[in-house]
Amino acid sequence: MKQADITLENNTLQVSGELDYFNVMSVYNKGLSLLPNDQQAVVDFSRLQDANSAGVALMIAWKKRWQNVEFRHVSPELKSIATVSGLVELLALS
Repeated sequence: MKQADITLENNTLQVSGELDYFNVMSVYNKGLSLLPNDQQAVVDFSRLQDANSAGVALMIAWKKRWQNVEFRHVSPELKSIATVSGLVELLALS
């Protein structure tokens, strides 16, 4: 089974490991517990080794929760899924 985690470091949520359908909810819930709703969220994916469309679903869920969220170091694979899904603008991915 793949392992993924999220930690709060220097006011940035760091997602790490291999994200999939089986562990995405635990990462989502832990992220919510680490950062209150009223703060600006910065989520860094540079330590993420692998992800499928569950990663894009995670970004959408966090975008709904924190209107002011910035996603950093999103992998080309996740960007491709977001592009095909028409979500690049919503997620502010460049």
